[in-house]
Amino acid sequence: MGFFDNYQRFYTTSHTSPLPDRLNSRHTAIVEANLDQIHGKCVLDIASHDGRWSFAALKAGAAHVVGVEARNELVENAHLTFPEYGIEASRYRFICGDAFDVLRREPPQTFDVVMCLGFMYHTIRHAELLDLIERTGARLVVIDTEVTPAVDQIPLVSTDDPRIVYRNPT
Repeated sequence: MGFFDNYQRFYTTSHTSPLPDRLNSRHTAIVEANLDQIHGKCVLDIASHDGRWSFAALKAGAAHVVGVEARNELVENAHLTFPEYGIEASRYRFICGDAFDVLRREPPQTFDVVMCLGFMYHTIRHAELLDLIERTGARLVVIDTEVTPAVDQIPLVSTDDPRIVYRNPT
């Protein structure tokens, strides 16, 4: 049984990859692998989606989480889900807006941890984003993304490396 199996509402709060195996595997790699770095810390969750990773950070012992998400319906889902699972409102804040605009206009705040999960392939402004992340003072930055080339872009390289997965559905 994985982490999100205990919080199944996250399987329904978004249509973007709410697959149990995918979410639980990512939890193992992203949160469980960094428990010591997250516990007691202030976390910024860029592109926080429906709050699933902010929630996971809080359950891992984060002191406070700020999530930034551009889609209002996902922020609303987070605001509905957190109280359902007993998370105190004082431990989190969600901001609806463009990540670049929010990180530039918000009063300067330092964070111990920045999570930037599944966002890098949505922007070409990588250097600007990394500069804004650096300004948070975070000691740990977790970046998770997937870039899968189109079939006609697959390199003509013969390999048995299991890390190379094209057209990965999860």
